[in-house]
Amino acid sequence: MVVGRIHDPEYAEEILQDDKADMIVVARPLLADPELPNKVAAGRFRDIRRCISCQNCIDSMFLWPTESKMACAVNAASGREEALTYARAGKTKRVVVVGGGPGGMEAARIATLRGHHVTLLEKRRRLGGSLTLASTVHAENGRLLDFLIGQMKALPVDVRLGVDAAVTTIKELDPDEVVVATGAKLKLPDIAGLDMPHVITGADLRRLVNGENVSGAPAIPGWMKVAAGLAAPIIDRNVTPASLRTASDFWLPVGKCVVVWGGDLAAIELAEFLAKRGRQVSVFAEDEDIAPEIGPKRRLEHESRLERLKVSLNTGVRFEAIVEGGASIAMPGGRRIVVRADTVIVTGSPVQDAALYDAACAAGLSAHAIGDCTGLGLIVKAVYEGAELANRL
Repeated sequence: MVVGRIHDPEYAEEILQDDKADMIVVARPLLADPELPNKVAAGRFRDIRRCISCQNCIDSMFLWPTESKMACAVNAASGREEALTYARAGKTKRVVVVGGGPGGMEAARIATLRGHHVTLLEKRRRLGGSLTLASTVHAENGRLLDFLIGQMKALPVDVRLGVDAAVTTIKELDPDEVVVATGAKLKLPDIAGLDMPHVITGADLRRLVNGENVSGAPAIPGWMKVAAGLAAPIIDRNVTPASLRTASDFWLPVGKCVVVWGGDLAAIELAEFLAKRGRQVSVFAEDEDIAPEIGPKRRLEHESRLERLKVSLNTGVRFEAIVEGGASIAMPGGRRIVVRADTVIVTGSPVQDAALYDAACAAGLSAHAIGDCTGLGLIVKAVYEGAELANRL
């Protein structure tokens, strides 16, 4: 018998056929999808909700007994099977979901399975939301992205892309319930030098990937701004994590020596992504711990990879200013240094953005806000809140 991160039934079968084992043992894949064996037997591979190796199941157990249940990031019902039954709704409702990220798609999926008529509105010309970038820097997140997009195609969800929904747009659909899953907005720190020509922000990267106007991004070269503008509709409609990773192997809007200001999970994964592509990366963060929003198991994995990639981690420091050729840093004990950098990336902090939810409530709609629009919570928060809400609509 063999066990350990064998998440895909195709890989398990390959091991058996090559006579490398007599039996495959799996654990986490069955937390992600308890029906995995039945789906394999029926040939329903596209319907398998696959483990993304995020370690949330293990990290959640570090919180026990203060938290009542172990939690799977991609399967909200794992450990909560009695509470989240997804039983058929007693009354069919018209549900409008605004936002095609993981929270919105999960809410749409569960609500549809329960018998509701669901319309999903997404302002981009593709589904995914912030999960697209998250799947670019951590490829295994793409398993969840593929599953959710596949379910939106397989189920009778009325998906409408390219719709920047306002309250008037929503009211025209005459919904019984409105789910707002529009994601967070990025807040930049108040530091001098953000407009310098070697600075790129997390918002700039988002706009570039989404085919939006990047004319205000000083670090992105002029030819790229023109190309992005001309190709904006194609980028918005067709970009995928795989295409972004392939493109990044040939060109990135950063120099060889990069300073990343920020220590949350997004900043850490970006640092790994750049280091794997030959950049010399230094991370500076105010908190004492990197990625404080995740648990110790996953954090240890990131620390080990960063060490192997020779990424310099500097915590408990203060970013004073971005200066010509680098950044000025206040180190512990009051010492100040200037770190040389070809590019300084200021990732920014995701903060709640409940404007549409507030407007919908003010207009008298029965509205519910889920996911990052209520504050940062990663995939596990988006999926759980989407499923839990849809389970009680």
